[in-house]
Amino acid sequence: MKSRNLFWSAVAVLALGLPVARLALSAPPAPATSTTSVTPVAPPASATHPAPATAVRRGSGPARECYDCHGASRTAFKKKKFMHAPLKKNDCASCHRSHGFSQSLVLQKAANQICLDCHGEMVKGAPAAHQHPAFTRGDCLGCHDPHASDRPHLVRDQTPAGSCFTCHSGSLAESKLANQHEPFLKGNCSSCHEAHQSPNEGMVKVKGDALCTPCHALAQVEGKHAKSPRRGLECPRGRGPDGDDA
Repeated sequence: MKSRNLFWSAVAVLALGLPVARLALSAPPAPATSTTSVTPVAPPASATHPAPATAVRRGSGPARECYDCHGASRTAFKKKKFMHAPLKKNDCASCHRSHGFSQSLVLQKAANQICLDCHGEMVKGAPAAHQHPAFTRGDCLGCHDPHASDRPHLVRDQTPAGSCFTCHSGSLAESKLANQHEPFLKGNCSSCHEAHQSPNEGMVKVKGDALCTPCHALAQVEGKHAKSPRRGLECPRGRGPDGDDA
């Protein structure tokens, strides 16, 4: 009886242990351990620091042009009679650098140096005896509009009030006199005066009567002075060349 109980106990132990053995056999082997150290590989620089953009772009489209933002300026320029040659070609980069979002005007170099890149003939040769102070100090923009104007040579539209008279206060006073020289009345100072430099005092184009005779024939002048001889006085010295109250 005792031996029979031992037999059935052994059978029960074998029956319970069989599933455990099957699970042990079916489990994946444990990963092998290693004492070798592994140095992690850093990601490429482009993954963490993308290359900077070289131009402001709209999505995947082309770089923005000046007039995409400055459209109002373009409209104003096109209404003028005369436009700066680079402006006509949309070549803003001749004078300006791209400023992006800085909202500040940046020129390629000093303004007068930009002008002389194309107008270098203005400073060729020996300087004349009389020079316009604005020209001497390189203040081209004091008299000229850099973009567009209704006056030839891009002289500023508000000339002479906004340019000549800012320095020539005496001429400003003469502009209020009763009688004014017709070119002066129309603001055409360059009819008689050189704009940049001249060998003649007052920067007049030519000396003496020769300044006046292109518009006033000498015979006409002498007839006007029949009762009041000029006595050798040259026209500009005998009367106010710009205006008077007489």
